[in-house]
Amino acid sequence: LLFPANHVASSADGDSATHSSHAIISDDGGATFRLGGDASPGTNEATVAQLPRSDTVLLNSRRLDGVRRRAVHRSTDGGEQWTSLGSDSELPEPSCQGSLLQLPAGLAPGPFAHGGLFFSNPHSLDARD
Repeated sequence: LLFPANHVASSADGDSATHSSHAIISDDGGATFRLGGDASPGTNEATVAQLPRSDTVLLNSRRLDGVRRRAVHRSTDGGEQWTSLGSDSELPEPSCQGSLLQLPAGLAPGPFAHGGLFFSNPHSLDARD
């Protein structure tokens, strides 16, 4: 099991904080959980999905630095470590939650018969609805 999550690390004096997306991992069907690797600092509101017919997992996060594009990370070890793929210019956002959904193969006819990966957000730099 793999869940997207976020955390905030405050400085010792409490004057600053760093937001980061990460994963929570269970290798035993949910009996126990542990923290996976951190994505890039300055991200939160993550969503995660496994690519169809692959062991690769994508973590897609809101950026907090005003870039207004989704931050994308890839893991090939189940979320233990994340490699930044940068900001996706095809995924503009007004700084809000997005969502990934993996469609497994064999559940839909036609072009999605082999599975697919869907992303949803407002697809705008300004409008949140």
